[in-house]
Amino acid sequence: MKINENLAEFMGIIIGDGNIQCSTERDKKKVYCISIAGDFSKDLDYHQNYINAIFYDLFKTSLRITNPKNNELTSRKYSKEIVLYLKSLGIPCGNKSRTCRIPEIILNSNKIMQARFIRGLADTDFCLMFKRKGKYPIIKCGFASRLLTEDIEKLLRQLGFKFGHIVKEVYFDKRTKKYQYKSRIYIYGTKNLELWMKLIGFKNNRHLEKYNLWKN
Repeated sequence: MKINENLAEFMGIIIGDGNIQCSTERDKKKVYCISIAGDFSKDLDYHQNYINAIFYDLFKTSLRITNPKNNELTSRKYSKEIVLYLKSLGIPCGNKSRTCRIPEIILNSNKIMQARFIRGLADTDFCLMFKRKGKYPIIKCGFASRLLTEDIEKLLRQLGFKFGHIVKEVYFDKRTKKYQYKSRIYIYGTKNLELWMKLIGFKNNRHLEKYNLWKN
C-alpha cells in the first residue's frame, strides 16, 4: 500500500489530536466518524484553511467545523469508507491515548514521509516555547503512550535531531482532576529548531507566529 505526503501528514494529525470512531450506538447502528480537536481561538485558521484543504485533496469532501462549547473546536466527518481506509493504514479506532503507536507504514517509509507525519503530529500536539528571555527555543511533546514516544524518538534520530526525554513525568490533568503520567520529549536549542524548520516545519499559526517573532 502506497501513501503520499499529504496522507502521511494527515495521519500525524489524527494520531496527534484526532480520533476515528467505529462504534455501535444504542439502536445498534454503526457510527463511523473522523474527528480532530483543537482550540477555537488558536487553531481555527489551521483547521479551516490547512487541515480541510489536505482532507479535501485526499478524499474529495470537506470536514465540518464546529464550536461545541467554550473554546473547543472540532472538525468532523462521518464516513464509513474513510474510517475503514484509515484503520487499514494502522490508525486505531476509539481511545488510543495509552496504546497508540506510529503506524508501521510510516516507520517503514522514507524520510520525507516521516517528516510530514511528524509535522502533522507536531502542529496538533507539540509545543514551541522560548526560555532565557525568549532567546532559547524548545520544542516539546508529551504522550500517555510510551510506545508512541519511543516511535517518535526513532524518527527524530533518523532525521538527525538530538533531544532529551523523561520516561514518566507526573502532571495534574485538569479535565479528570487526577494525577497522570506522560512520557515527554524535549528538543533543545537553535540548531535543532533550524533543522526542524528545514526538514519538517510548522503549518499551524500558533507555532509559526512564535517562530517568526523569535526569528525576527
